[in-house]
Amino acid sequence: MKKFVLAIFVAAAILSGCNEVETEENNTPICFGEASTRAEVKDASEIKEFKVYAEMNLGSDSATDGSNLQWIPLLEGERVYRSSADAPFTYDNTRYWVNDRTFYFFGFYPETTVITRTSEESESGTILRYTGTVQVPYAADSDFMTALTIQREIPEGEEFPEGVPMQFKHYFANIGFEATKDAKNANARITITSIGFSGISRTANLSIVCQPGSSYTEDLVPVAEQRTVLRRNLSDDIGNNTPLLKDNGLLVVPQSIADGQVMLNISYEYQQQEGAEVEYYTFSKAIPAVEWKANQRYVYTLTLSVDKNIYISTPTVEEWGSPQSGGIIIIQ
Repeated sequence: MKKFVLAIFVAAAILSGCNEVETEENNTPICFGEASTRAEVKDASEIKEFKVYAEMNLGSDSATDGSNLQWIPLLEGERVYRSSADAPFTYDNTRYWVNDRTFYFFGFYPETTVITRTSEESESGTILRYTGTVQVPYAADSDFMTALTIQREIPEGEEFPEGVPMQFKHYFANIGFEATKDAKNANARITITSIGFSGISRTANLSIVCQPGSSYTEDLVPVAEQRTVLRRNLSDDIGNNTPLLKDNGLLVVPQSIADGQVMLNISYEYQQQEGAEVEYYTFSKAIPAVEWKANQRYVYTLTLSVDKNIYISTPTVEEWGSPQSGGIIIIQ
């Protein structure tokens, strides 16, 4: 089970794109920043659309963080999108800023993620819950990210933010591979045609529980299942430390792997030297025990030996994303 507490990110007033909506009675529309997408997201320029839930408190008291207050939904699973690469983000059901209110914005990527929102009232205030099921598709190339942004109360007379920065962070783990030949295979031509895992969980249940001004937790619990994640058509002849998946690793649900639980499956073609007959091999081997964590990248080195076997290293681990960003993607 993956469980952690996120630091709350306070929205700053920033300059960003907004849908073309005229203000009404000096109200300013709530807008979101610019960005665009690919299946696996590595920076804000690749995000094209995402889903937003917005919550607003009903009144102010001595607590400026919104605790001990009742909260109402302002946006419920709203699709935030842009029509072209140069267009600002927009959404269909425009909402406006209100003075002396605190706003919480929950973001989900991809926009197609099915989320259920519920709330309950307690003596200490509203408890918000967001639940859903997350699945890595068969091709393992669809990312999943969440975001939380908070805008504190804006007193009467002060300017409202021109945009809401959504701070997204990878929720899957990213698995990469490098392949190399031992010295005795230096003249051999080896082409890896497919690589993947069997025996892993591709599905997990997501649960977010937020009591504004007090706590925020996320759980991602893998569903026990035996599934396969596979990638085909990977490389030509491998050399030394040849990246097989380059920047697009296999994406997996964060999970703990016991010895012998998950198999690494590889298909490859082997030609001892030019003009020799091409031989075809399929290789399966259990990977060492490991805990794949969210927002981390794990790179395994595969060594192809003269006996036509493949040896797997323990993975190197790095944060998924640039060291400067800490793996965090901010739409602004």
